[in-house]
Amino acid sequence: MTPNRLPLCWTSKHIRTLIQSFTETEKYLALQPLAQMFIKEVQSDTKIEDQKLD
Repeated sequence: MTPNRLPLCWTSKHIRTLIQSFTETEKYLALQPLAQMFIKEVQSDTKIEDQKLD
């Protein structure tokens, strides 16, 4: 029986490459302030709705 999918190692490598490419885009950079708000909320137990995006 011939497998009809790519090997898992290839898939993992491809996903890592896609993630690396995404982290170099303007969209990724634009999401960073929002991500930092969530991190601060978790660390300080502050509600996001009480904060502003800069």
